[in-house]
Amino acid sequence: MKRIINIFMALVFIFSFFTNSVDAWTGNKTYDQYTYQSGQDTYLRGKDQIQPSHNDGGYHYARGTIAWSGHTNGSVHTSYGSSASDNHIYSKSKTLLIYDHVRGESYNYSFTFTAEKVRHGAPGSAWPA
Repeated sequence: MKRIINIFMALVFIFSFFTNSVDAWTGNKTYDQYTYQSGQDTYLRGKDQIQPSHNDGGYHYARGTIAWSGHTNGSVHTSYGSSASDNHIYSKSKTLLIYDHVRGESYNYSFTFTAEKVRHGAPGSAWPA
């Protein structure tokens, strides 16, 4: 009997882990950053995505932003969602060179991920798009 309970608890844990992972990729604002090598150069890549229809604690994400600072500064944005019922996933990415093999130079950068939000149930005029 104890073994059955342990198996049941393990299944509940695994199911809850996968349910949360799926929710993160199908609804709320997500972002990621990582480094990778291409040839002998090294790059930093950031990706941001939103889904306006997801109600995240009483708010909907209208647009995501990736800002970077370091050797150069700037920002890029996802497109605006059209409304709180917009089921599309909007994403944007930015890639920056952090080690230039030919010049032998390294560049320091950091990403900041933000979003514009609209309160759930706000009138259509409150939506920025």
